Amino acid sequence: MSDLFVSYSRRDAEFVRRLTASIEARGKAVWLDTEGIVDGEVFPQAIRIAIEQADSFLFVITPAAVQSRYCESEVEYAHELNKRIVPVLRSPVPDPQLPGEIRDRSWIPFTDGDQFQPSLERLMAALDRDVEHVKQHTRWLVKAIEWDTEGRDSSFLLRGAELRSAEAWLAGVPQSLDPQPTTVQRRYLLASRNAATRRQRAGIGASLAVALVSIGLLVFALISRGQAIAAKTVATSRALAAESENQIRVDPEVAILLGMQAVRTSQTPEALFALRAAIDASPLRKTLLGSNQVGCQLQQGSPNIAPDPTRPRLAEGLCGGPLGLGRGPSSGRLLVFDILHGRVLRATRVGPGPPIVAYSPNGRLLAAAGTGGRVQLYNAANLTPIGVLGVAPGLGRAPRPGAAPPTPATAASFSIATAVAFSPDGSRLAVATQVARVAVWSLRRRAAVMLGPPVPLAMTVPTYALRFTADGRDVVVARADGVAIYDARRGTLVRRLSGTNRANGLALSPDGRELAIGGLSSAPGADGVVSLWSTRTWRELRVLARFPVREVTAIAFSPDGASLAIGVADGSAGLWSVKTGQQQVAYLGSSSRVMGIGFAAAGQRVIVAAADGTTKAWRAGGPELFAVAAGGPIAGLELSGPQLLAELTAGATASWRLPGSQRQPLVRNRVPALAGGAYALSADGTRAVEPFGARSTQGPTDVAVINTRTGRPSFVAPAIPGFQVGVVSPDDTRVIQLGASTGAGVGPGGGGSDGKVTALGGSPVVALQAPAGPPAGILGCFWVDAAMSRDDALVAGANFCGRITVWDARTGRVKVVMTNPGEISRIALSPDGTKLAVASWDSTITIWSLSTRRPVVVLHGHTLGVDAVAYSPDGKLLASAGLDDTARVWDPADGRLLRIWTDPDPVTSIAFSSAGSELVTGDAGGNVRVWDACTACGQAQELLAIGRASVTRQLTPLERATFVNGA
Repeated sequence: MSDLFVSYSRRDAEFVRRLTASIEARGKAVWLDTEGIVDGEVFPQAIRIAIEQADSFLFVITPAAVQSRYCESEVEYAHELNKRIVPVLRSPVPDPQLPGEIRDRSWIPFTDGDQFQPSLERLMAALDRDVEHVKQHTRWLVKAIEWDTEGRDSSFLLRGAELRSAEAWLAGVPQSLDPQPTTVQRRYLLASRNAATRRQRAGIGASLAVALVSIGLLVFALISRGQAIAAKTVATSRALAAESENQIRVDPEVAILLGMQAVRTSQTPEALFALRAAIDASPLRKTLLGSNQVGCQLQQGSPNIAPDPTRPRLAEGLCGGPLGLGRGPSSGRLLVFDILHGRVLRATRVGPGPPIVAYSPNGRLLAAAGTGGRVQLYNAANLTPIGVLGVAPGLGRAPRPGAAPPTPATAASFSIATAVAFSPDGSRLAVATQVARVAVWSLRRRAAVMLGPPVPLAMTVPTYALRFTADGRDVVVARADGVAIYDARRGTLVRRLSGTNRANGLALSPDGRELAIGGLSSAPGADGVVSLWSTRTWRELRVLARFPVREVTAIAFSPDGASLAIGVADGSAGLWSVKTGQQQVAYLGSSSRVMGIGFAAAGQRVIVAAADGTTKAWRAGGPELFAVAAGGPIAGLELSGPQLLAELTAGATASWRLPGSQRQPLVRNRVPALAGGAYALSADGTRAVEPFGARSTQGPTDVAVINTRTGRPSFVAPAIPGFQVGVVSPDDTRVIQLGASTGAGVGPGGGGSDGKVTALGGSPVVALQAPAGPPAGILGCFWVDAAMSRDDALVAGANFCGRITVWDARTGRVKVVMTNPGEISRIALSPDGTKLAVASWDSTITIWSLSTRRPVVVLHGHTLGVDAVAYSPDGKLLASAGLDDTARVWDPADGRLLRIWTDPDPVTSIAFSSAGSELVTGDAGGNVRVWDACTACGQAQELLAIGRASVTRQLTPLERATFVNGA
């Protein structure tokens, strides 16, 4: 294998020999056709093998090389293999003559003079970038091609540590990294994993292919042909479901498409689960506009989002159709979208060409700047025109004496709007065009101030983005030659920011203290870069992110300032943490340049608009509906309506009012612990049970019910000796206490009690009898949880060592005693009181029938202990929280896994909302998350509808041949 393959014309051999000698002197192995081909070897095959085995591909740009069909074939094959392509410019060639794979990349110019050595340094830096990733790419590519060439012989597949190493490499490749994995690599690793799975499950009947054949043979042998076809259809659906799950980490959109194909083939439980999982994994939420709906491209920064989070709207300027022969720009269109539902709310025709749009800070005005610098102002609610700002002045100095004046069409073509921005108070509007200076209009006086002195038309530099500072005094202007700050009222230059090169995007943090600049680095290499600057000192604070050989085209701060959305020239986009600089979410984006990006719906959506006219709404962050940091590890949760309450292991409760349709602000109350210890919450979240009063050798003297809104006790009752567990009944009228047996009398129920049930009014008190056998509370077998049925008829308690006791809540007599395998963590009674779900630290959940005293079903799936379990209000769903960093939703009737979410930390608590439509989880990291419980789970048509709204394309012929036809 070699480090570098060089593609060149023999006419440039002298330069290439000097270049390769310099590269080899730096320790790189270079493959040249004059040295790499032995006598008698087939030339094309040798070239293909050399390209396959080279880490990088270098193309020497000269007229002769561009005209060579051999060089053209080499470039095409390197592009097909996703090789890192590094173009070297030796002699200029017109852009239209260059192969697209070369034209769209950054070139490194080489001359014979003093610039040869600096160019060589740039080339070596490009070759050394992400060198380990590139070598891994080559390693697995060579193996994959060998496997594919040999008829996909299974003996060439990866195994053991080598397979795990390859899968770790594939999973760790971000979308921004070059080169990207190829289709044959992905297919090779998938085939290797499937083969490994078949070997691991050989004793259980594992492989889908074997299952298909076995089922087919068995069915055809024993039953009718019609039944055999049905069985094959089911097996095909399951195979597609398995492919869908494998693709989730590779391409979520492909995973959704395969999941939909699996459901259409047969509505198996595996297919329904795979489609639900793929939809959850994909961050794409809506396609607002597709490339097939527009007739021309968007301009840089065209989309703009209304500032009102209660009505998420997006305004976008588009062409009305393609340019006609001999005609000027077509009339433009202005569209306003409902972001959440993807509908067009308003549409209108505007002047020639696509406009650049901007909402005023209060959301009442919408400005559309088009050709000629003309700005039309609209009522944002109904797109009624309310005023026009005339053609922007400053299109350069007058022509020289005797020169022909520009025609109106020519002048218009030189003044297409490129950026527009309102001042923070909405009283002024800054407008930039392709060649004119920036005009700052006073909306009240309808007069403009020009930024900077006049310059000749031929010397003007395009402006790509504008932003007012937080106080409205200055305007930040991003241009092709860098970033400049102007006094917004006088038009004078305040300063230029040193070190900024071509700047395409500007974003001001919500507090106005930081400015993010996105564009190209001024350092050699032409890398994309996003940097943060202080608006107080105008000094660079740090570089947030870099994008090798790719230009940053659009950026936007999240409403809380914690994240920055970034769009790149290759169509990719994502979300980065401002604090750590790490990428949080990757958006597959488009194949064309990202022209605009922004946050909507109170920061819950990220809007990405591409040059081909596509506009998509993505999920910002994880799949949860809402998340909040509670300030400490979570012990218990309740969600009733908009009221969310969490019990913290530190001995406090925190409550929030979740954002509803009115987007109310969060309200947090912290209730200090009065005596320490664990909490238990009422179903409506208004009460918390807490140890209270002085402590003795047998525990607290009292148990209190605390009002979570005020932090004060609303009811205090004597604590049972050895108090260990206290919970509130489902109807919030009684308190259940469990403690160690001591033989002492407790209340009117007599002695020897293990617990009691007390009405919140103070009486009556029902003592719970101690079950026969070793007393709870010794040898570590303490009570861990209790539950009461909705009809107040039953009380269940479980101890750590696996013993479960069920009492008659009215008499206190023992009804059922069962032993559950494994150490118990939590229990939950079904709403009808007939089943008991028991979560264990051995990672299982056992559902018991209280009438038969036998397990109904055992749920397997968690890989570590299950810390919490909860029934939905209708009893049709069961949720579990695990130390394996997952929350899961099950069908308790048959044990099917319906949904799974991954959390950054162990999940320690879980609860359904009072309506059952949401699920709330708490983790060891102190984060509370609210999820959609299980919308459309098990419902084929509903899931297919969600799937259709979550994809932007269909399977390609290659993907269909790879995944569907072979299933």
